[in-house]
Order: sequence, then structure tokens, then C-alpha cells
Amino acid sequence: MKIISDRYKTIADLCRNKNVLDIGCIDHDLKNRRKSVWLHKLIRDCASNTLGLDYDAKNVEQLIHEGYNAICADATNFDLGQIFDVVVAGELIEHLVNPAGFLTCAKKHLAPDGLLILTTPNAQGLMYCVQNMIFGHELENPDHVCFYTPRTLARLLQKCGFEMIEAAYIIGMQPQGHDRIFFHLLALLKNIMKFPFYLIRPSLCHRFLAVAKPVQA
Repeated sequence: MKIISDRYKTIADLCRNKNVLDIGCIDHDLKNRRKSVWLHKLIRDCASNTLGLDYDAKNVEQLIHEGYNAICADATNFDLGQIFDVVVAGELIEHLVNPAGFLTCAKKHLAPDGLLILTTPNAQGLMYCVQNMIFGHELENPDHVCFYTPRTLARLLQKCGFEMIEAAYIIGMQPQGHDRIFFHLLALLKNIMKFPFYLIRPSLCHRFLAVAKPVQA
């Protein structure tokens, strides 16, 4: 499995000049737009057409007010009556209690030759292993309900009518989402310390990207 250093560039290249549905477009909170890169805007800027979908009604309304094309809906149960070239779900599937429902809806809205792009934390990531040794459990977003490895995600995709055609571990040296310089530098130092382990054993990377296509019956 290959390694990539910039998940944003990889996703942008796959979405360029395509009709894209971005599920989970809010990215937890619109305050995250202060990051150096906000995935939904990146997709909108490179795609031919972009529709954002999120269950957060208040923030979706704010996006619409700002001129974005967005809709409020449940990621595991929606019917838009549209077909897309690409469906993106960045850091979403680990939050879902019904991932099969999400994948069923994604497939329903994909063109026969369309692509599903997912990124998610890696259940076997180095920091989770270290945290487990120290605390006996991982320290993670309390909204996460499930962790995947490339193998288990590939099996889930297969059971839901997809074929994983590409997967890559994400090294990602540049920290995201830290407004204060001290915490930004601290996060950067932590990434530098982890980097040699990632080079030796890429499967220890904190997150990975998967690209899948729908399997036709």
C-alpha cells in the first residue's frame, strides 16, 4: 500500500472537473474553516459542480447563506434524485452507527463509473497503540463509534457493493486546525517524531485514504 503526504491534493486531483457530492461537508464545525485547508471549499474550487450534505441544519443554513450549494440530510438515509461522478466522505465513516446505510446511499447516487473517496483514522495507528499501552484504551474523539483498517474497510465496502481500487496511508507532516502558534509548533514536533516510524512501518500512520468504485450487478 502506498503512502501519500497530502490527502487534500489527492482528493482534489480525483474531484477535478467532476460533479461531486461531499458528505459531512461541515467538518464537525464551521470554525474548522480556519484551518489552512478546508476540504469542502477545496473540492468546490476544483470540481465542476459540488453539493455539500450534512445533518447539521444550522451550519448548512449558514453555508447556503454564504453562497454554497448544500443540503441538510442524514448521511445514512438520503435520496437526492441526482447522480454524481464522485462521492467524498472525509473523516466521516468512523462517526456513523449505520455505515451500511451510508454506503448504500452513496452507491445509489454514483454514476456506474463513479468513485467513492473515503478518509478515516487507522485503527492500528501508532498513537492509538501507544495510548493503549499507557492508558489501556485509545484517546479519541468521543463521537467516534468505530475504527477501521484498510482490510476491514475493504471488506465492508465489498459487502456493500463496492470494490476498493486504491488505498494509501497518509503521513501528513503539516498540522491542521491550531490557531495558537505554541500548539501548532507542538503538533508539528509530534508529527516529526512520528515520521521515522511511519517510514519504517507505513501501517502505523494515523489515517488512510480509500478509493472505491461501485460493482455493477
